[in-house]
Parts: sequence; C-alpha cells; structure tokens
Amino acid sequence: MRFLLLYPPSKFQPEDSAKPDGSLGLLYIAGALRSHGYDVEILDAHVGPPGTSLEDSFYRVQKSNGTVRVGMALGEIAEAVRDFDVVGLSNSYTPQASTAAEVVKHIKAVHPRKLIMVGGTNARHMAPWFLSAGADLVFLSEAENTILMAGEHLRRGCRDFSDIPGVAFMREGRIHTIPAGPVVQDLDSLPFPAWDLAPLGKYAAIARPHGGGFKPEDKVRYASVMTSRGCPFNCSFCHISREGDGSLTGNLRQFRMKSLPRVLEEFDVLQSLNVEHVFLEDDSLFAKKERALWIIDAIADRDLKLSDTNGVNIVHMSRPKAGRLVADEALFERLGRAGFQELTLPFESGSQRIIDKYATAKLNLAKTDTVSLIHAARKFGITVGGNYILGWPDETLEEIKQTILLAKQHIDAGMYKANFLLAVPFPGTELFHTAIAGGHLSADFDPDKMTWLHPVMRNTAVSPDVLDFLNNVIWRLLNKPSRIDNIMSMSSLEVA
Repeated sequence: MRFLLLYPPSKFQPEDSAKPDGSLGLLYIAGALRSHGYDVEILDAHVGPPGTSLEDSFYRVQKSNGTVRVGMALGEIAEAVRDFDVVGLSNSYTPQASTAAEVVKHIKAVHPRKLIMVGGTNARHMAPWFLSAGADLVFLSEAENTILMAGEHLRRGCRDFSDIPGVAFMREGRIHTIPAGPVVQDLDSLPFPAWDLAPLGKYAAIARPHGGGFKPEDKVRYASVMTSRGCPFNCSFCHISREGDGSLTGNLRQFRMKSLPRVLEEFDVLQSLNVEHVFLEDDSLFAKKERALWIIDAIADRDLKLSDTNGVNIVHMSRPKAGRLVADEALFERLGRAGFQELTLPFESGSQRIIDKYATAKLNLAKTDTVSLIHAARKFGITVGGNYILGWPDETLEEIKQTILLAKQHIDAGMYKANFLLAVPFPGTELFHTAIAGGHLSADFDPDKMTWLHPVMRNTAVSPDVLDFLNNVIWRLLNKPSRIDNIMSMSSLEVA
C-alpha cells in the first residue's frame, strides 16, 4: 500500500496573510504509517513537490469569487497522486474546506478507484461535506491508530470500515458515523512525527510560519512541536468546547502529556534536520508550569530558539500577589533565555460579562494586572501582542468600547501589536450551535467566508456593517504603521 498525505491548496481573503499549512496532523499520521511498514510520502500543495519552484505553486496566485487561491493546480495534484493507492487529506481550518473538497472531487473524477481519506479539526465537524465531495472515509478524532486499522483492512482488500471506531463513511446513500473510542493516554506510544518528509526548506524560504514572525531575508528553518494534548478550558469559540466525554470525537479536552525524555528526543530529531526555531503547538502548554519551564530551559540548553507558543492563557502567565494576579517574572525571564521572541496574549475582551459567557471565565479583569504582563515581557526582550475578539451575538457597543479601551491601555504600556478578530462560529464549536439556533448563521453557510477579518454572523446586537467598520478602523488606529505595512506585505494580493 502506498499512501500520499496531502495538504490541499488554500483560499485566503485578499487582505489575509497567505501562509503554507505544515500542521502536525499529517506528520503524525505519516509517522504512524511508516512505523508499520507502509510506503508514505507527503505533498504540501501550497509549495509543490520536491525539485519544483515556489513560483509555480505558492507564488502562483489565482483570484476567484473574492478570494485568492494559493498552490498547485487541480490537474497537477491529480497527476501527483497517480501512483498512490490511498490519498489522505488534511483540513483543519474551515475557510480551507472548499479547496480541500475541490481536490477530493477532482481526484475522484480522475481516479475513481483511488481511496480518499480526510481528517483534521474542521473535517471531522464537516464530515457530510467531504463525503458528498467523494471522500471514502472521514476521521472523527485523533487518527494515528485509526489510520493503521484502516490500512490493515486495505491490506486484506477490505473496504468495509464499519468496525473501526472514530470514522464516518457513506453507504447506499446514507452517512454512517462510528463514535471514537478512548483517546490515546500514553502520548509516548505515538511514533515521532515525520518531519523529514515535510518541505522544511521551502517553508524557510517563504518565512511565514503559523506561529512567530520572521523576516523574509532570514530564511529561518523552523518546525512545530506538540508536547501535550488537551485543554482545561472550554471556550465557546474553540472546537474543543464540544469534544468532551460522550462526543463522537471522544474526550479530546483531556489534558495528556509526553514524558520529558520523549520531548528531548523530539528536539534531537529536529536538530538533526537543521531546525533552528521551534513553535510549541500545545493547546495549553503552561497548564503545568514547572513542566513548561523545564521544556523551555531544555530548548535554551540545546541551542534551539523558541519562536512562539500556541497555548498561552493569562492565568498561567501570572502569579498571585496581595489578592491579585501579576506577571510571573521568573517565567518571562526563562522565556527570554530560551530565545523566545514574540508572545501573543489572549485578552479576548474588555467586558467581564463576555469573558464569563464565551471564554470560560478564564480571566478576571478586576483582579488581574494585565499591564504587568506586557512590562515583564518587554523587560526580558520579548515582543508582546494581544488578541481581542469583537462581534459576539449579544455584545453591545459599550462592551466593544471596553475592549477597545483595554487594547489602548496595553498599547500605551508598550505592547507592539493589537489583533482585532471578529467572533467566528466555526463548525463543531459551541458558538456554532448557538449561532444556528439564534438565527445568526444560515445552515447553508459558505465556509470561504468563515474568517476572523469580517463579520460572519448576522442579526447581532451591533450590526455587521458597524462591526466591519470598527474592526478595520481600530486596528489601523492602534497599530504602528510598520506593523500595518508588514501585515499588508503578506496579504494574498501581494504574494504574486
């Protein structure tokens, strides 16, 4: 059996930053398949196969229906998969669902007998979408073991997957869904991600990582790492809000950790591939602070650089003092020593009501000195930014004002950038179900428009037109011209 694991091309809004995918999901799947003797390759259609020019893929831009498509043409992808028995696609982000479905549909039309599997955070919550496009199997949860079960079936010539937990498939015009079993508890039992199969050189040439910011001329070789899985929070705008006990996915919220020796081994592998910067993809890295500090120290000791981390929460970056939470300076000092360059803090909102209702009450504004976090980061050479979300279904103009004033306070304290995002009801989240039930989102929504940049929901307390205007104006007023120019330079329209 020959497997080709594929990152499909992507669509971006014209003002969005065009970036390659390179997420860890397919790298873990490739590692699992390879460890069991399967022939597996990875193709990131954003950047093209080895030996090809980025001018023929990432920098070849196609504009259509108000979006910009980046990556290989459908015909080129169909030719690339010709000699493989199974094609596995990744779709983690909703705005990329339509391009992934286009690839599925085209491959099926050209190679009708080729088996197509789809997985990823978004794919599992839009399984009917991909099955209707022609996918044979959609994975509903973590799939390192599930893919091996499917592989054994295929080795025996069997395409009946009804006894495999955690999959969805079409049979006789009906969708069949098999709930996932217990999630993997021992993360050390998972094979290493197949970083060596990823086009790390092309990613370095583009210099637009998922996390952390590099200058294009730096050509920094970077890779993502995940040392734990799960998150103790339950924010309504995150897919994990509905992925607990009793769900089709199994309890993905459960916090699980790799052992520290295993983490060191992964760093060794990355250094053998000449990786210089690592981006920690953990959903909640600092939930176990001492463990996180050990990992940060290990990065510094190994002459790696920590570019950024995904799972940052305000409470984990703080310590109690006189009945309040203030910056944990010891943590920031060790982050700085590890070469940590940029930290983006999820302040979410300046309204406590909004935080309590939509963000698990994970931040008490009255008892948290958020400005001290900015001062501590700057003290140890870390550039700090903040994320703020506007446009909740029942959010008032006064509550939006509170968020703007909080962001202004942070900018005045030395914060480098303020990211204003509009609330998006991504499929699978609690907010998605709230939006459908409240008439804020049509059941036949367009996934291409599921973007943080423009209002997605309708019938909100503040109208979409006002939200769109405020979001754009506030971002331009609070951010430095150099920051705005840098973002605009990475926009999809400027890629060509």
